[in-house]
Amino acid sequence: MNRTIEPGAGVGVHSWLDKYGVDPQTLNIADPIHATYVNFYLEMGVPERFYWFSLDASPPERVYFLSPEEIYDFNLVTF
Repeated sequence: MNRTIEPGAGVGVHSWLDKYGVDPQTLNIADPIHATYVNFYLEMGVPERFYWFSLDASPPERVYFLSPEEIYDFNLVTF
């Protein structure tokens, strides 16, 4: 599977908030919902640490745009 980013595009991340107002910061690190996200990223070839980074990068109502170095570091683009 190849992932590309076209010139001028950006990759943005933010934390999540469910319909009940639960956010991941209030959950225990061992909560199974975290595993759901982590497993998805691992299946996509993205390191687990990307999930934890995305939770800290920005709250649900904002977007943090990754630098080219972060995109490379998290293996978001494949060749």
